[in-house]
Amino acid sequence: MTSITNRLGPALQQDRTMRYISDAKSAVAEATETAMTGLSVNDPSDAPHLWPEIYGLEDGVRDQSQYMENSDSAKMLLSTVDTTLAEAANVVTKALEIAVTFSSDTHNANNRQTAAVSIDGLLQEMINLANTEVAGRYVFAGKDYDNVPFSIPDGTYSGDNEQPTSRIGTNNWVTTGYDGSTIFNIALQSLTDLADALRTGTGADVAAQLPGLHTSSEDLIESRQRAGYDFIDADDAQVMAESLGSELKSRLSDLVGADPAEAYSRLAQVQSSYQAVLQMSAQGQGQNLFSLIR
Repeated sequence: MTSITNRLGPALQQDRTMRYISDAKSAVAEATETAMTGLSVNDPSDAPHLWPEIYGLEDGVRDQSQYMENSDSAKMLLSTVDTTLAEAANVVTKALEIAVTFSSDTHNANNRQTAAVSIDGLLQEMINLANTEVAGRYVFAGKDYDNVPFSIPDGTYSGDNEQPTSRIGTNNWVTTGYDGSTIFNIALQSLTDLADALRTGTGADVAAQLPGLHTSSEDLIESRQRAGYDFIDADDAQVMAESLGSELKSRLSDLVGADPAEAYSRLAQVQSSYQAVLQMSAQGQGQNLFSLIR
């Protein structure tokens, strides 16, 4: 019995030493990761009870980041909408000036024909504005934003009547496209009617187009205001998402972050312990084992 015990003793001792070394190496690896990443929790095994909360915070950070991105894209689109509608209103203003000028019979038919050509140009300008696109997206085509909404040269609308939206908050969406028929149809028809009146009618016929032009101007201004409100909503949502994202990141950092000074102090300690274990092993079992373990 004694001889068996003597034969097993060195083997058991070596196994125990190897376990010590393995544990020390694991401690060094863990401390190194903590020091390098600045995180005290790197995987579920580090703190199983914290991971449901960690996952929730990470999801929240991603959501807020997406809301910020969506808001930024919406603001770019809505800014273009604002500029476009301002230019469209300016087109109607020019048409109104021409209509007022030729609403009396002091001008002859030839003069009105020349003015009609100018209105034709304004009509095409209005159609081009109605077909405005941002990054390949036609903003006045409703949900059919991949296709040109207004035909050239007559301006017939072929877009969709539903308006697309983008999510910019947990329960918050913003309009990212408009039904162009509700914005431009009256203006396009008014310009067409004015051109016809100038070509074939009298000063009184031209004057009869003024109410329609005024209505189209008011519609464009109202649409621009609505787009402005949408821009404000997107801007507010972006600020909110940025604030919430920062708060969630801070909470996540508090939950999994490691104090740098403590992390490097811990690393120095476990490295020292590891070296001590290696030295003891080398002294007790010989340089060959020491070299193999290193």
